[in-house]
Amino acid sequence: MTTQQKKVKLAFSPQSTKPKPKKKDNRSDIEKEIDEYFKGQKRTIIECLIWCTEHEVSDLIITEREYPYITIYKNRYVLPCTPITSVDWQNYREAGYIDSEQHETYVRSKMLDVSIEVPIPRESKYFAMYDDMYYRYRASYGYSRGRHTVTYRMIKPSSPTFNDIKYPESCERALKKAFSNDMGIIIFAGSTGSGKSTTMTACINSWNDEGEPIHNKRVISLEDPIENIFKKTDRTIITQKELGSDFRSYPLGIKQALRENPDIIVVGEMRDGEVMEVATEAAISGHMVVSTIHASSVSDAVARIYTNLDNNKAILDSLLSSLKIIVFQQLVKSENEYLVDTQYLLFTPKIIKKIRKLVFESDDESALRNAVQEMIENETLNQHEISKDLQFPPNADDDIDW
Repeated sequence: MTTQQKKVKLAFSPQSTKPKPKKKDNRSDIEKEIDEYFKGQKRTIIECLIWCTEHEVSDLIITEREYPYITIYKNRYVLPCTPITSVDWQNYREAGYIDSEQHETYVRSKMLDVSIEVPIPRESKYFAMYDDMYYRYRASYGYSRGRHTVTYRMIKPSSPTFNDIKYPESCERALKKAFSNDMGIIIFAGSTGSGKSTTMTACINSWNDEGEPIHNKRVISLEDPIENIFKKTDRTIITQKELGSDFRSYPLGIKQALRENPDIIVVGEMRDGEVMEVATEAAISGHMVVSTIHASSVSDAVARIYTNLDNNKAILDSLLSSLKIIVFQQLVKSENEYLVDTQYLLFTPKIIKKIRKLVFESDDESALRNAVQEMIENETLNQHEISKDLQFPPNADDDIDW
């Protein structure tokens, strides 16, 4: 075989004609969807919001002249569209998503918390699927190095009930028992984003039909801002008010609500001692007050109440006597969903007596927190008064003797 023949043979060898293997695409499904819609594209703030709602996004973070970011089940992703510009921001504001009064507050205070509504596009597969024809968002505006920044929290289009959320059944029954009272205080405790507002909404939406605890009652809800729209019935009157546009402060909002003949007053957050004091006055005057507090456990909630009231024994005693239940909850990530984990304490006469003793014997917040936690862990109490273990699954066979 000649040299030329050898070269020809090598040129047509099977190895030389074998196609190169394709590079493996390691992107997740959501990363592929992000690239398909956003990569290199010009997207408005509203287009970003609509896409986020329709793709199970929990948070959208936008900073002027930077790429937007989203959060899905605690995983962060960048949106590779062209960065939002000052012109985009101006168009967004002029479209009415920040009104003139809100803009003045934003510029003056360098911050603004509101809720916004975006019409569901007619071409969306979700158009006409929900009673409300809008997607809703909680928006927290601020500044970063002199540039506009905003964090949006997506609000699910359907206002939740307990049929929609995977909530521990024993805690749901304890809450229903607490809501059956005509007066008192119900507190949801947890960190930011733990689903406290969602659970409060589920209570109101689930129990306002005939034969349920909230049926035939007047509910006034004071929120910052309004998130979920509560379900109304022919016999249940619900009025939702937003801080800033409908009332000036929680204490003033509660006082005004008392003049409007309510049965239940929902207070978005017990932020300080003044709110707690006015809420307590509303409860002891014959109303049910439902609110939230930032805390890491039931015992931490009790300790924070103690601190915010500055050891005011008279108000503390009235508030403790009015309490019906404190529910602490946290979200636990499980694959592509969140599960709600709860701890609750029913304030029966026996529990109130024990807590009152601990409160009046404690010297500071830390000592009280430890004492209440020790009581929860060590005292031999009726098993239906305390659900102290944060664990799954809940005991669906529990009954409440309250």
